Amino acid sequence: MAQNTWSTESGEYRSFDFDGINQESDAERLLDYGRVHRRATIYLATMAPQGLTAEMLDGVDNDITAYQKKIINLKSFGVDRNIATQDRRRKGNDIYAELVKTGNTGKT
Repeated sequence: MAQNTWSTESGEYRSFDFDGINQESDAERLLDYGRVHRRATIYLATMAPQGLTAEMLDGVDNDITAYQKKIINLKSFGVDRNIATQDRRRKGNDIYAELVKTGNTGKT
C-alpha cells in the first residue's frame, strides 16, 4: 500500500524502512513491525484509498503484541530447559556416585 501511494524513492516510503526486514533477528523484526505500524498509523488517511483501515492497523498491533509474547515465552522456555538439563545431570551424577559407592562396598 505504501509503494502504491508513493514512489520507492520518496521520503514517506523510505520512512517505513522495509529494506532487509526479512533478514533480521526476531527482536529486530519486532521493532521494525512496530515502526511500520506507527508510520502506517500516521499515514492512514493518505493510504486509505489503497485499502488501509484502522481495523487493519488494530489487527497488526494485536499481532505485534502476540509476537512479542511468543518471543518472551520462547526465551523463558530455553531457560527452563537449561535448568531441567542441569537437574537431570545432577541426579545422574548422584546415581553414579551411589553406584560407585555400592560397587566399592561390594569389592571389600
